[in-house]
Amino acid sequence: MRTREDIYRENKDVAVVLVFIVAIIAKMVEHLYLPAKYYYDNNRIFQTMLDPNFKDRWGGSYKVTADFFRRINIFNLDTFNKWSIAIAIIFNIIIIILLITSKGIDLNQTIFLLMCVGLLNIYVFNIGKEVIQIGIFTMIFLAIMLKIPNIIKVALCFGLLYWESTFFRNYYIIIAFFFITILVGILIIKKYIKKITLFKIIIIVLALYAMVAAFLFMASIFMHNDFIEVMECKNDSTLLGATSTIDDKIEHGNNIGLFMINYIINSVRMAFPIELLRAGIFYIPFIVFEGFFIYYIAKSLYRLYSSDFTQILALSIVLGYFMGSVLFEPDFGSFVRHEIATFPIIYILIFNKNNWNLKKDKGGINDNYKK
Repeated sequence: MRTREDIYRENKDVAVVLVFIVAIIAKMVEHLYLPAKYYYDNNRIFQTMLDPNFKDRWGGSYKVTADFFRRINIFNLDTFNKWSIAIAIIFNIIIIILLITSKGIDLNQTIFLLMCVGLLNIYVFNIGKEVIQIGIFTMIFLAIMLKIPNIIKVALCFGLLYWESTFFRNYYIIIAFFFITILVGILIIKKYIKKITLFKIIIIVLALYAMVAAFLFMASIFMHNDFIEVMECKNDSTLLGATSTIDDKIEHGNNIGLFMINYIINSVRMAFPIELLRAGIFYIPFIVFEGFFIYYIAKSLYRLYSSDFTQILALSIVLGYFMGSVLFEPDFGSFVRHEIATFPIIYILIFNKNNWNLKKDKGGINDNYKK
């Protein structure tokens, strides 16, 4: 008689094949159907990579990305499509290797995995800044999975996030701060709270908002320039021309209280982007993807006591990344594109036995599946 583990291993084997199929379909969508505006930044980076003196080149992280691809272009790839296919081959092979080495996945995990593969191949696996981002998170993945003391894992994760902030995206120092704060909070919860309930999850969410408010208060005193950057980062969001702009609904100036009201509103909008339905059916996959993502975040919080330290690290990073994204992301498209680039950490958090659909499980892992 087949056990659940047998069924989930079979799901994994089917998913390996489906990864190939979904990746091919996604690349066809990218190259044949999506308008050029979706890859405006990518094409600008590509042109700068080919010609460092390109007249419309941008600086900052765009220049860093163009320089990176120029240095690794040992095969002299000279078209955007060649880069897209080459990068997709490399990273899809990595996904398949991860999948093959897993213990299995249930139906929900299979659906979510294939959604991740589709989004990755359309928005991340091409010449662009997201490749560097997923590369950093792949290094964080390796740091988490190494058989080293936990304190060193934490230091490596923080160090890699901080390192990215020094040369690529400066707001990653904020994500690093959020990561450490959330990790400490989770470890305290595991030690002193005996059982997780819905009410306690709500308290945890409120504590996350309190963390952001505390950060803003400290930044206003000790990092005033960074504080002003955060306060003003969405001022021009309505001018971006994006269909899915995440604009502030309340004028706040530099008032932290009013900013936090906006922050809470925007975090709910980003977690449950129902408003995208007004933009057309094309955005439904974004809504479904985010629904799965938030479902697994809530599930991870509910099952803290059956999570090992690697999953707790992943949860802390993912929560820190989400809380940081609410501060800076200008539109839903950018948010999802950057969020899916954290896939190596999402993989640790979601694609494990702890998230299998076990009907007999009542808030902890079933006795038959304890580690």
